Amino acid sequence: MPLWRDEIVCIAAAANTAIPQCITPQDYQRARHAGFQPNPRIPPSVHALLQPTSSFETGRFCTLPDFVVLGAIVEKADCLALVPRKLARELVASRRLHIVELAYSPKEIFIDAYWSFAADGKRGHTWFRQVLGRAAQRLI
Repeated sequence: MPLWRDEIVCIAAAANTAIPQCITPQDYQRARHAGFQPNPRIPPSVHALLQPTSSFETGRFCTLPDFVVLGAIVEKADCLALVPRKLARELVASRRLHIVELAYSPKEIFIDAYWSFAADGKRGHTWFRQVLGRAAQRLI
């Protein structure tokens, strides 16, 4: 079930004036960066679908199991990170960060919900999917 679409952007510490307003993948790779580490059991081919910019996230000095903590790391460690734009806006509102655009295509990310066929017809699951769908509509 599609929930919403977003795009990947880069976040940097507000005090980091050496980072341009738009960054290339090569410049990103040369910089220190922290990153989201998905479940290690997810194959790289699936990870590439989940995060289209994963191919140039090499040489991370720090990996974290969720996106939210990245804001604190980027602000304090003066590094870069790639996050969905909606999350970047929230992080910029609460931390001393700024958004840096990526000179890279494609950078669109798909946020979808998946479930097993066994759960498809269950009333509680159907109800939850409807609640989830309404909540996702508010984010668009």
